[in-house]
Amino acid sequence: MNSWIKCADRMPLYSEVVLVIDTSNQMDVMIRSSFFEGFLGVGINKKRLNYSDATHWLPLPDKSP
Repeated sequence: MNSWIKCADRMPLYSEVVLVIDTSNQMDVMIRSSFFEGFLGVGINKKRLNYSDATHWLPLPDKSP
């Protein structure tokens, strides 16, 4: 089982889709952007989140059975 990773310790790869918790304790599915210093919301979530506002992230589970 995966555990939450502090953004200060390690960041996900660029274009990796992960769960992100921000400084308001809100959780969103986001992708690490290579276009600006932060995360972008996935799907209908068009939220932008600067790295300084992200506290932790978690890899999504594998889709394989």
